[in-house]
Amino acid sequence: MPCAFKRANGINYNMEAITLSAKNAAHINRRNYSNAMLYFIIVIIALLYLTMFSPRLMEGIKDTSNGRESRNCHKLHRELKANMEITASSGAGFFIFGDSTVDSGNNNFLFTLAKANMPPYGRDFFNHSATGRFSNGRISVDYLASFLGLPLIPPVLGIQGTTDMLNGLNYGSAGAGILFQTGSDLGQHLSFNEQLGLFSNTMAKIVFHMGKASAHDMIAKSIFYFSIGNNDFIHYYLRNVSGVLEKQDSIEFSSMLLRKLSIDLKFLIGGGVRKIAFVGIGPLGCAPHFLYQYNSSSGNCISEINDFVKEYNAGLQTTTMELSMEFPDANIIFCDIFAGLYNIVKNTSLNGFEKTSTACCGAGRYGGWVGCLFPSMACSDSSKYVFWDSFHPTEKVNFLTAVSIWNGTVCSPMNLEELSIL
Repeated sequence: MPCAFKRANGINYNMEAITLSAKNAAHINRRNYSNAMLYFIIVIIALLYLTMFSPRLMEGIKDTSNGRESRNCHKLHRELKANMEITASSGAGFFIFGDSTVDSGNNNFLFTLAKANMPPYGRDFFNHSATGRFSNGRISVDYLASFLGLPLIPPVLGIQGTTDMLNGLNYGSAGAGILFQTGSDLGQHLSFNEQLGLFSNTMAKIVFHMGKASAHDMIAKSIFYFSIGNNDFIHYYLRNVSGVLEKQDSIEFSSMLLRKLSIDLKFLIGGGVRKIAFVGIGPLGCAPHFLYQYNSSSGNCISEINDFVKEYNAGLQTTTMELSMEFPDANIIFCDIFAGLYNIVKNTSLNGFEKTSTACCGAGRYGGWVGCLFPSMACSDSSKYVFWDSFHPTEKVNFLTAVSIWNGTVCSPMNLEELSIL
């Protein structure tokens, strides 16, 4: 288990479920669910087969949340605590946008197949509760919030009042992509455009609560964190939606995504946002889902998919530089997490991992055929695994990723800690 960081400034984490209000629900567009229901039927058939014939489903799991920490983890904990800048008292917040890599529970309130609010998700989280995070425990932005001296950032669809949003909000939604059409096969989600629209509503409420000058000062000090683009490849390009493979090669597709992303971000910068962190896509070609789908031999990553990701990440870094030149008053960083995660996958002994190609929770070869649906599908010790389910990393990997973004070398021209103190 990664280190368990103390709550900053004595603020208690409020992890109670909050009912979605009718007002928030009005912001969500309804979509065509025929593909989603067909997929649901296929999953149910697969589960019936697995329940009857898979011995792994009959095995119980052991509770591995024993709180043990290694000496190295203690040392890293002390170093991070010594270097952390506590920003909660300064009025700065943490606003998070993206997909399932950062979703902290928004999809709990939506009609979708992309949910993580049931066991064994969250089995190593506080109180062993499934909160909607796609991991066995915390995700990277939970750790980053802690490093920033903030409590857990609540999902936008789960807040009650204006005071809940003063430390920031999480707009991330599993299935979301840069393109509006991305992820529609899964059901409802907050598209990237909808996430930005919800932030506009948030901004109006903060202005009403604090006054225009104080609100804009808060936004200028706050960090805006973007982790999106995965699903545009998983649920759009690689599925050849609308015959995109015949119309665009991977470079043209990435360029189209980045042009749209750039336009959206210019509106935010024009509205006063001054601290932005773009996080690139990790090595999708190493995900158990694609290892199974492409019939990988010996767990080797799918180089074709990883090449697509590298092209996109290179373009995102260029986009970051272009935006920085166009808006010199804004501080924009790009964090390339691909190399660090790929190094973990390819070096089995690194950081104590033993399983780098097989999901802790799943069924089929590499755990990539059917996703994580029941506790009996999960391994007993997730700390030995890189992947929790067929796409998402374990809490341990999320912690390592957060540390590399916070004070490591994966971000340029500075890391997130340096960005936070500007």
